[in-house]
Amino acid sequence: MLLVLNLPLAGLWAKLFLIPRPYLYAGILMFASLGAYAANGSPFDLWLLLVLGALGFAMRRYGLPVVPLIVGFVPTKEGRAALDTAMDEAVKRGSRLVVVNTSTGAASADTRYVDDDQLAALTAELDGSGLDDEITHNVQRKDRSDVLVDIAEETNAELIVIGLRRRTPVGKLILGSQAQRVLLDANCPVLAVKAPR
Repeated sequence: MLLVLNLPLAGLWAKLFLIPRPYLYAGILMFASLGAYAANGSPFDLWLLLVLGALGFAMRRYGLPVVPLIVGFVPTKEGRAALDTAMDEAVKRGSRLVVVNTSTGAASADTRYVDDDQLAALTAELDGSGLDDEITHNVQRKDRSDVLVDIAEETNAELIVIGLRRRTPVGKLILGSQAQRVLLDANCPVLAVKAPR
């Protein structure tokens, strides 16, 4: 029923994003306040809404820690696409960014593990971005997918961003996928990004 009602109004909903932010925020506050009060008819619910809103504003304003955004980074075009998307999302959300690059140590020369020069360049880029960031760069005896999911659970992450390689259907069937394991095992939303061709 909602689909039938909203489909003809899709253009109208898209135009809502043209409203200047101060007016949009004021409208959201008004409707949230009406909803909070109307649910039980209790002034306590309205005060609770205002206190929690003020707390969230203060946390963002004074840089108090918020839940992080995790990105799995490898020095490939897919990893670069994931990092760029994660940086954009961290700015939009006002989140801390945790960049994870790890290796199982199984291969003597793991090309997906960032070397010292690449790590220095990555650190400089993140420092120049002005983001609150952290880089996790180590060798563990776990798959990369397990490390990403574990870090997301430890930090109560709001989002994991990963890069996807383009594979043939047969390649996907035979080899499986680290990305697929993250998608299935993670307890938070996962944003999968493809590199531009």
